[in-house]
Formats: sequence, C-alpha cells, structure tokens
Amino acid sequence: MMKRILSIVLAVILAAICMPFSFAEVNAARLYDVYGDGMLFQQKREAVFAGEGKTGAVIEVTLSDENGTVAHSDSNVNADGTFSVSFTAPSGAFKEYTVILSQDGKVFEKLERVVFGELWLASGQSNMQYPLSQAKHGYDSFINGEKFSEWLRVLMVPPYVDSYSQIGFVPDIPQKDIAGALWVDGTNEFIYNMSAVAFYFADEMLRELQMPVGVLNASLGGSSIASWISREKIDSVPEFKEMLCSYGAYKESKNWTADDQNVYTDISTNYNHKISALANFRPVGMIWYQGESDEGYADSYPKLMRGVIEAWRREFKDEDLPFL
Repeated sequence: MMKRILSIVLAVILAAICMPFSFAEVNAARLYDVYGDGMLFQQKREAVFAGEGKTGAVIEVTLSDENGTVAHSDSNVNADGTFSVSFTAPSGAFKEYTVILSQDGKVFEKLERVVFGELWLASGQSNMQYPLSQAKHGYDSFINGEKFSEWLRVLMVPPYVDSYSQIGFVPDIPQKDIAGALWVDGTNEFIYNMSAVAFYFADEMLRELQMPVGVLNASLGGSSIASWISREKIDSVPEFKEMLCSYGAYKESKNWTADDQNVYTDISTNYNHKISALANFRPVGMIWYQGESDEGYADSYPKLMRGVIEAWRREFKDEDLPFL
C-alpha cells in the first residue's frame, strides 16, 4: 500500500515538474530559419517577419537604431499557429539596425546588424549554382583569403533538402521555412559558396548604387526547369501538364512517397523547398541562369520558363517583378 502511495506521489511530482516545460514548449514563439543576424530587407517595401507562436498571442516587432525606435508593429498569431507581422522598411543606407520580436510582451528573438537596401533573388540550374570559389578570379581570391564588402548580404539556401531538414525527403507541398538557411556577409568565408554569377551581379550593383545589396541565393545544378514551377501553375495550364507527362516528369500527389522522389526532375520539388519559403521577402527582381539538364526538350523550355516567371511573380505578390 505504502509503495503504491509513494508511486502516486512521485508521479504527481514528476508531472508538476514536466508540465511547465511542456507548456512553454508548446507555446514558444520562433522566427522561421530564413531570418537571421546580418540579414537584408528590401528598402521602402514591406519588411515581413513570419514564424510560429501561441494561437491568439500578440506578436510585436520593433526596429531601432542608436537613437531609439524607428518602427513598430504588432499582429496576432493565427489559428494555425503561424504569424506575420510587418512594417515599412526605411531607405537603404550603410547603416545597421536591431530588430526585437516579442510574444505577449516576452522577447523571443533579437536580430542584430539588420540592413536595408536592394534585394534580388538569384536562382537557376548548374550555371547559377557554380560557386564563386571555382570562378576564374574567385578562385584566386579564395586561395588568398580575400574578404569582400560587409554590405553584401546573402541568404544561403541549402541545395539539398535531405541534408539539412528533418523532413528527410523533397516535400510535395510548398514549405513555409528552409532548415539550414543562413545569412552571411562579404567578410564571411562561406560567401565563396554562393553563385559566382550572383556575386558579380551584386558586387557591381553595390558599387553602382552605393547602398547595401542582398541576394537570396537559391539554385541547384542538374535540376530540370519542371522542378522550379509550382504544382498549382502546372495543373492550371493543360499544356504544361501534357508536356511534363510526356517527359515523365509529372507526378500526382497521391503517388508521392519518401522512397520515390527526385529533387532534380520531379515537378515543383525545388519550388517547394527553395522558393515558396521565401514568399515573405520582397525582392525587386530575379536573375536566372539555365543549365543543360533540359536539352532533351529544349523546344518546350521557353514555355516552361514562362510558367516559372508567372508562378514566382505570384509568390512574391508582384505581377511586374523583373526576371532577367
């Protein structure tokens, strides 16, 4: 009898100890991984912060500099546990800010060295992924340990989802976040892993515009253009679906399994992993560089390219977004 009483008392004590941690874990707020110290937002556009929190809680965001608060906004966490809160970004300048986010008055994230300037998305196939460290002049800079401008800010999007995510396989539906995404600046040696084409594009813009420049670096060598178009776009255009079916690239959702998917050829794989999770950013343009993976159906490439452009413009809520 005594053993039973002691067991019950012990169970109650353990429950009491564990409950606060479990409760805190369920209700904790967090920013998505696509945000981080040293990041860049597009100047004069909506700066959006998104993540997860306690349903109904108030999320506040405050932008400040050495003189105090520059911008402040708040929003409630949605019924599905996600939130989005924003403010209008200041003009681009060689100046760093601090961003603080709180849930119901309790700070859960502090971002340092945040800047505002010109933000572009750089994506594509092998020619775009080709890293700076292997470029003609980039290689020499890499060997010599050369550092670049601290005002170049790059979001490095992992090329392979299975290496960086608990998902473990290419998702069939658009994702809200990218595990392993990392913001770096020109002084970080990891900058040499970014696209060489994107680097030289951004470096020239930085010198021409005299303000910080940011790049959303998201590409994959060997990938097919079909993997960069949203399923929604493909299914809404019969010609696209017919084309991709004839190439064996189309796959129904019901046939999608962890054991049978291909990040290089299956439709929407790279869109789901690399593009949809960037939807809260407001780039002013996109640059694309193809590879040779689609050589077998080159005649269809221009039409499918139009699908990419239209799908991405919709994702970024800008029907006139330049695509170079």
